[in-house]
Amino acid sequence: MLVTQLTSIPRKMDIFRLVTVRVICNLMIVFCYSGVAQTNSWSNRLQFEGSYLYGFVMPQHDYIDYFIDEHISGFQFSVGLPTDGSKWWQQHYNYPEVGLGFNHSNLGNTQIYGDIYSLYGYVDRYFFNNQGRINFGNRISYGLGYITKTYNPSTNYFDLVIGSHVNAYLSYCLEGLVRITPHLSMKAGVAFSHTSNGNIKEPNKGLNIITSCLALDYSFQRPVKKAYKVPEDVKDTSKNQFQIFGSLGFKQISRSFGTTYTVSALSSEYSRRISETGWIGIAGSFYYDPSLRKEISLDSNDTIRATTADLIRITLNLSYELKMGHISYILQPGVYVKNAYTQPGFISNRIGLRYQINDRLSAAVTIKANWVAIADYIEWGIGYHFKN
Repeated sequence: MLVTQLTSIPRKMDIFRLVTVRVICNLMIVFCYSGVAQTNSWSNRLQFEGSYLYGFVMPQHDYIDYFIDEHISGFQFSVGLPTDGSKWWQQHYNYPEVGLGFNHSNLGNTQIYGDIYSLYGYVDRYFFNNQGRINFGNRISYGLGYITKTYNPSTNYFDLVIGSHVNAYLSYCLEGLVRITPHLSMKAGVAFSHTSNGNIKEPNKGLNIITSCLALDYSFQRPVKKAYKVPEDVKDTSKNQFQIFGSLGFKQISRSFGTTYTVSALSSEYSRRISETGWIGIAGSFYYDPSLRKEISLDSNDTIRATTADLIRITLNLSYELKMGHISYILQPGVYVKNAYTQPGFISNRIGLRYQINDRLSAAVTIKANWVAIADYIEWGIGYHFKN
């Protein structure tokens, strides 16, 4: 039975891969005809990129490494639109490209860990003149990843990495570009990607992957010199920012029992502008986490009973916010200043996205993590802010 489990390749996965490739090819054809036929529309500025991926899983536990028997290989396809400089942030970041991407790869052992299919949004920024033959830049991607194999106590009990099919996906890539023709470019880069479910379902060790990529990029429009013009929006000249966020999250703590706990948090932040789009500051957060009652009980073999005060955690974090229009990237490294359950350590971090709804309200989705990159749970929040 075990041999059959580890060696069989489900036919339905072959069909799924074939359908995926066919859909992508059809989309490429549709977009290509659209770009040729509508030479004066926004579609004439579209850029298409296809790349081959090759790399390896960075196992953070020995038992993950034990089952990895192959390198990572896969493909990636994206459709992007260069910004036109109509907003202040677009000019500041050298007219970055924004778009949607899809990738597929194995995860080191197809029979146990399966494959991953990811759909994401991205921002691609180059550091030098866009007309140059050689350029360097980076790409930040956020989205969702579907993993075909997950932990199952009966049929896939070796997979102690991921317990859910749908997971958060994020990636950071450093890349170089060589322009072959005015429309065609070759790219090469190195990327780090992380996939996990934020403890919505155990197990959730997460997958960290390093890949190299080789890509071809085709643009309908020749590279043009970027003329700095007066943006449509009014430049934000405020120096100080104050924010209050309330958030909720859901987590499991063990695959041995399926209880899902709801964690609530209240955060306050102060930050000061340090550049056209960058803000740095400090944040304090109060967490009410009912899962700590079970964690403390399990850790002490039921000799200690947690009080209500033990369920409250307090953190102090540095805060860096990188604004790109209505979207902000958030990085908040910090420490616990109150934490009755000390097993995860004293470090508490946040990383994620915020969207500015209007002049006062923002929505946020962030990953709260313990230590360096051990996900605690995913937070969904709403915030109120003001500037001066």
